[in-house]
Amino acid sequence: MNLNHVSSSLRLSAGVLVLFFATASAPAAWSSSWIEAEPWESVLDGRTIREVDRVGTRMSDALFDVIEDIPFYKTSSELFSFNVSGQRRVFDNADILNSWTVVDKFNLAGNFPIFKDGFGDLSTGAVGFSIGGGIGLDFINIRQVTAKGYGSFPSIQKRQEEMEKEAWYEEFTKMRAESAAAAESDSAEQFEPVWVEEQQEDGKVKKILNYTLKDPEENARYSKFWNVVTFPFRLPLKATALRHLESGEIISYLGTGLVEVGANVGWNLDPTGITGLAQAGVSYRTYISGTFRISVLKENDRFVKVKLTRVGTLGHGTAIGTDYKPTVLDGVVLVKSLQSSAKLIPFKLNIDQSASKSFDVGYRYDITNLKGRRAYERAVFGLMARSEELASHEDGPAVTGVEHAFKRTMNSTLRSTSARMKLAFIFRHDASNSVVHADAHVTFPDGSHHVFTSTAANGSSWRAIWGVHESTQHNFTVSMDVDHYVKAARDDSFNLLVEGSINDSNASEGELLRYILAVEDSVGKVNIFRRPDTFPEEFRKTPGKCSFYFQLGINNSQIHRFIDTPASEMWPALEKAFDMETGAWSTKANRLRYAAKWSGITLLNGILYTAGYGLPAGSKLIAAKRIHRRWTALQKIEDPVKRAETLGKMFLEKSFGYELVRLIRAVLSGETVSYYATGNNSLFGRVVDQGGTTLDFDNIATRAQRRVEFDQEGRRIQDSDKMAVVHDLDIEVLNDNKLRLSFVLSKTPLQLFIQLRVDNWWRLFHGGEQSALLIDNKGEYKEGVNTIVLDPADTGSPWYPLARILEKDNVYVASMALTNDGSHWGAVSTKRFRFLYLPEDPDDDE
Repeated sequence: MNLNHVSSSLRLSAGVLVLFFATASAPAAWSSSWIEAEPWESVLDGRTIREVDRVGTRMSDALFDVIEDIPFYKTSSELFSFNVSGQRRVFDNADILNSWTVVDKFNLAGNFPIFKDGFGDLSTGAVGFSIGGGIGLDFINIRQVTAKGYGSFPSIQKRQEEMEKEAWYEEFTKMRAESAAAAESDSAEQFEPVWVEEQQEDGKVKKILNYTLKDPEENARYSKFWNVVTFPFRLPLKATALRHLESGEIISYLGTGLVEVGANVGWNLDPTGITGLAQAGVSYRTYISGTFRISVLKENDRFVKVKLTRVGTLGHGTAIGTDYKPTVLDGVVLVKSLQSSAKLIPFKLNIDQSASKSFDVGYRYDITNLKGRRAYERAVFGLMARSEELASHEDGPAVTGVEHAFKRTMNSTLRSTSARMKLAFIFRHDASNSVVHADAHVTFPDGSHHVFTSTAANGSSWRAIWGVHESTQHNFTVSMDVDHYVKAARDDSFNLLVEGSINDSNASEGELLRYILAVEDSVGKVNIFRRPDTFPEEFRKTPGKCSFYFQLGINNSQIHRFIDTPASEMWPALEKAFDMETGAWSTKANRLRYAAKWSGITLLNGILYTAGYGLPAGSKLIAAKRIHRRWTALQKIEDPVKRAETLGKMFLEKSFGYELVRLIRAVLSGETVSYYATGNNSLFGRVVDQGGTTLDFDNIATRAQRRVEFDQEGRRIQDSDKMAVVHDLDIEVLNDNKLRLSFVLSKTPLQLFIQLRVDNWWRLFHGGEQSALLIDNKGEYKEGVNTIVLDPADTGSPWYPLARILEKDNVYVASMALTNDGSHWGAVSTKRFRFLYLPEDPDDDE
């Protein structure tokens, strides 16, 4: 069963329902003569068509909510519990290709009580103690999926001369052939053009290329869905098994063990027992855990990386509230009557802290080399001695087939707070914040680094029945290459990366405008996105699903300007950040008056906080004071690592991530800050904009971190390539009504991405709004000046997917980017133009 087809069926069913109700009240139109059939999209108004798509999207979301966590087997007794489950998570990479990261996980977990005892009862208060253990085995598959329907530029010929000259080619030909015959990959499926036949007026049939860009999130959710179950059976334990993996795909497997000691207190607030919900509890636990993990990254058909990770963690946590799935190893263990998912959870608050020590080592293997292949087949079982021996050999990797990739030792700490409210399966609200400090020593073949990072994450989300959901997230990552900072204080040795994301499954016109303004305000640039009121009314009233993502890159000198803000300017900056009137918090007396005015709301927030809620008027002064206190303390710290750590803590605010971004912008007013912003909605498609003094958001520390943590679960942010630049993009309309794109390439690219988007009107179907091509360069495009001609009349042209959306008087935005290695893209170059037909020159007829 293909779940992409299931999702499409849901959309069709939704359409039938909406069409039925839309036409049920229409007057009868039957007569004695037949009514000529008309296309349904020409009969219905745009708003009805829009509603069809929205209902289908909601049903698709609801379906994915149900199947994203799949329990396959579960059993429990007084001696142990055991369960088998699968899981799929998808993450928007927010890049120009509309790519998504798909993470499939298969889990085997067992828990066993070692000791349990307690006294009292719930009516008067009960106290319990427990010691428990747990073991787990996880298999994780991470792959990249892009939107189905990108045009595929037909290749001119396969150019393998250089490869065929290599000594390893003959040996490896058979493996490549087997790989090509393996199951069809997502990427191949997405870029395959479809030829369709079109009947012309003269009776002849012509073939044209048909491209329909499907929802990339839907494709990520449902493509190869059975992979959740099947991928553990294709672990690459032999080099030959790598043919089943795509380039860039990751498979990871890990074992965990845990021992926990806990104490809890609980009571029943309803002695009558009429309601099983009026129970409360407080629990405390401390635990020690260990993890052993192997991760395999297939770079291409020749090279593969293997990483070994060992982690030891000591932690403790407190839970307050009720829980619908109590276990020995989870929070409040006393509320055993709340066993079903159809229960109310008024609140659950968790506060956790932990400290970890970890060790990572990675090697890169040439699997066309016999020594490298054999070392790889030992490494996937955690046996790294042979790999170290070959990687350290004086003959080098060209002979041994193995080279060092990295080695890292790291100490890290975590502090997190999370709150949840759940009303059965009808509604769920979550809010969380966390800060992670990591102090690492990393060694690469090109040198060693002492790297410190501090990441504060603040987010909230809610989800209701039928897949309706919203979420916001703000992350602040402080990173420092300590050695470079102490020696030279380079601009890339101390950086702050700010990230923000907004997702809404069912945005209204007002909400969409609010999101647009928030993103543009955050990056400091207006008019990145078209305003909803510029679209026809029947469409802007129901914009539907939307997502936004942005980054800000703050360099070393800008961080110092922020930290060293004079005390007299701190409260004015905080007033701007929290959208207060000038002078509202400027003095202690003013702040006291504000606190007294909103004291009632502040007290109410104390209750709402446990459920993850809060009214801003009653808590923003408290947050501002906390930020001011940390800001003042930060200025007194000289030690570079402590300074970076304290700066990270300054951004730990659960409900005010947007205000923290505004604070940075207020202090750095007048500075040119690097930014990247992207938004996606059916009204304006995918829009990408970036700029600033430099487009490199990375520094030594973050690049080093990503080279080691290639197996992290989440959005994939690739290092940018500052050398991969498209210059002087220009558009010219030719006399014969063709369009010529001219551009200058800084380097000969491996791939080009070109997108053409209508920017002045609305079309009902996505294929008419924008078209894109991902082009494999077979030698046609080189460093220097290049040109492309688009002809709407030439349906057989490889450029027809772009040319077909050209229409008289429309305004378009052309976007181009290039990559030299298939992974790291350069800056996006854009050009806005109007397609005006030029009068034909009669002399040209000759």
